[in-house]
Amino acid sequence: MAESKSIQTGTQAHETASSQDGDLQPDEKYSWFRGVFFQATVVGVAAFTAPGLWNAMNSVGAGGQQTPYLVMAGNALLFSLMTITCLTGSIVANRFGIKNTLIFGTTGYVLYSAALYTNNRYGTEWFIYLGSAACGITAGLFWAAEGAIMLSYPEAHTRGKYLAYWLCYRNGGGILGGIINLAFNVHGKAAGKLDWRTYIVFVVLQCLGPAVTFFLSPPEKVRRRNGTRVQLAPRISDLEELKALGRLMIRKEVALLTPLFIYINWSLPYIGSYVSLYFSVRARALASLITGLAQILATLIMGTFLDWKRPSLNNRAKFAYIFMMALIGGCWIWGTIVQKGYSEHKPSLDWVDEGFGRGWALYILWQLITALGINFGLWGLAVVPAYLVVSRLVRVIKAPGHPDQVNSTSRLASKVGKLKIADAPSPYSPADGVTGRHMTAIEDEQIVNTALITFLIAVTINFPGVNADWSLSRKAFSVSNEAHSSKEKFFEARVDGVLRTHQGLEVKAIAEVKPYLRRQGRYEIRMQEAAQMAAWICTNPPANLNELRANKKMKTTRLLVSQDRHEVYLNFATLGAAYVDYIRGSQSFNKSDAFLHIQEVGPYSIDKAEHMGPLALLIFGFMLQECA
Repeated sequence: MAESKSIQTGTQAHETASSQDGDLQPDEKYSWFRGVFFQATVVGVAAFTAPGLWNAMNSVGAGGQQTPYLVMAGNALLFSLMTITCLTGSIVANRFGIKNTLIFGTTGYVLYSAALYTNNRYGTEWFIYLGSAACGITAGLFWAAEGAIMLSYPEAHTRGKYLAYWLCYRNGGGILGGIINLAFNVHGKAAGKLDWRTYIVFVVLQCLGPAVTFFLSPPEKVRRRNGTRVQLAPRISDLEELKALGRLMIRKEVALLTPLFIYINWSLPYIGSYVSLYFSVRARALASLITGLAQILATLIMGTFLDWKRPSLNNRAKFAYIFMMALIGGCWIWGTIVQKGYSEHKPSLDWVDEGFGRGWALYILWQLITALGINFGLWGLAVVPAYLVVSRLVRVIKAPGHPDQVNSTSRLASKVGKLKIADAPSPYSPADGVTGRHMTAIEDEQIVNTALITFLIAVTINFPGVNADWSLSRKAFSVSNEAHSSKEKFFEARVDGVLRTHQGLEVKAIAEVKPYLRRQGRYEIRMQEAAQMAAWICTNPPANLNELRANKKMKTTRLLVSQDRHEVYLNFATLGAAYVDYIRGSQSFNKSDAFLHIQEVGPYSIDKAEHMGPLALLIFGFMLQECA
C-alpha cells in the first residue's frame, strides 16, 4: 500500500495510508469514541465554548462596552499575537502534540471574558490588555490545531459537511451567547453597555472548554468509517519545522491565497464599531442572536453545495467563489451608502425606530460573509493543494472510455491543475449497492498485499521468457527537481510491490493495495495512484528517453496493478519524453505534449475464474512486451 508524503508544517495533517498507519490492526476494533464524528464533536464543543462565545460577545460590538475604543486597542494586540502564534502553531503542535495544543488553546478565552467583566463593572483597563494578550497567544494555537484536525480527519467526500458541522458548533456559541445577551439586556432601548451579569455566564461557560478537549483522541488512534487511520505529518525538530514553515510562506500558492485569508478577518473591527456606535443595547443583543442562527444555516447550505457530486470540483469552486464575490461586493456598496448617511447624522437606532432595518440587516450580512468566508476558505485549503499537485504530477490524465473527473481533497504536494482519469470499458462491475456496503475492510492489509503478489508471481513463474520477478518490496519513489542542482524533493510515494528485471533490477511495474473497496475511497485512491506513477517516472525515467525525445510521436507504457480488497484493477499509463522532462523539472519541454494518460481497467474479482483468466492474460502480455 502506498504512502504519499508532502513537505509541510506539523499542523498540516494529510490523508495517507500505509501498512503501519493506514488501516485497522488485527487487535483493534472501530469505536465511536475513536471515530471522526466524535472527534469533530469534541472540537465543535470546544469551538462553541471558546471562539463561539467570543464571537457572541464581539457580535454585539466592542465586546458589549459602551464605546469601542479600548476594546479595539485590546483586539489589535490580540490579533497581532494571534498572527504570530498561528504561524508558529505547527512548532508547538510538533513538540507537544495536537491534542495538548488544542487544550492550551482554549484557556485564554476565559481571561478575555473576565477582562471585559471587570472593565464593564469596575472600569479596570489594564486587564483588557492582559486578557487580550492571553487570548491572542492561545487563540492562535487553537485555530491552528482545530483547523488541522477538521481538514485532515474527515474523508474527502465528507469534508465539506464536517466543516459545516464544526462551524455549526462555533456559531451555536453565538446563538447561546445571543440568547444570554438578549435575556439580560432586553430593556436596553438606548445606546450603552451590556449588563455586567452577562459576562458572568460567559466566563462560567468558557471554563468548560479545556475540560471538553481532554476527550479528544490522539491522532494515531482515530479511525474513519472505512477502517483507515488518520495520520498527521511526522514530528520533526523545531529547526526543521521552521525551515518547512519558511519554505511554505514563500510559495506563490500561499501568496495567492493570502488575500482571502486577510479579508475573512479584515472587516471585523470595523463592523464591531459600526454596530456599537449606531444601535441600542438590545438591538446589538438581538444582532448577536440572529447572527448565530443565520451563520449556521448559511454554512450548512455552503457545506452541502461544496460536497455536491453533480457539479465538477472546478465548477463548485467557481460558483462558490462567484457567489462570495458578488455578496461581498454588494454588501460593501450598500455599506458605503449607509455609512455616509450615518456619518452625517449619527443615529442611535432601536428596533422600534424608523430606518432600523436598513442598517441592522447590513450588519447581519457582514457577519454572514465572515462565516461563509471561513467555510469556503478552509474548504479551499483542503482542495487547492490537491489541485496544485495534480498539475505537477499528471497535468491532465485522460483515456478512451467514460471520463470521470476526480474530486479529491487528498493532500500530496503543491502544484496547480486538474486530474481526470478515465475508466476503460470493462465487462465487469465493482461490488456496489447493498453488496458493497456489507463488505467491510480487511483487518490486515498485508493479507491483500500477499494475495496480489502471490497471484502475480504465479503468472510470471511459469513462463521463463519473462526476465523479471515480482516482490513485496515497499520501494520508495520521489518527485524532485532533477534539473536543478538542489534536487529539491516535492514528495515521496511508496508502493506495495514491484516487478524487477533480472539484470540491472530495473522496475518494470508497480503494485498498490487497499484493504477496502475502491468505491469507499475512489478519488483518494486514484489521486494516490497518480502520485505513485509520477514519482516512479521521475525516479526511474524510461531507458529509451533519448529515443523518445528524437521521435516525439513515440510513447512508452507503465503499469500499476492495484487490488482493493478482492477487486483487481490495471492502470496503464502512456507518456512521451515531454512528460518525463516536465516531471523532472526541465525548463525545455513541449508543453502541448506534457501529459500522462492513465487508463483504468477493471475490476476483476479474485473469487471468479472468468475474471482471473483474462486478467492473467493482460498482465502476462504486458510483461512479455516489457521484460522478454
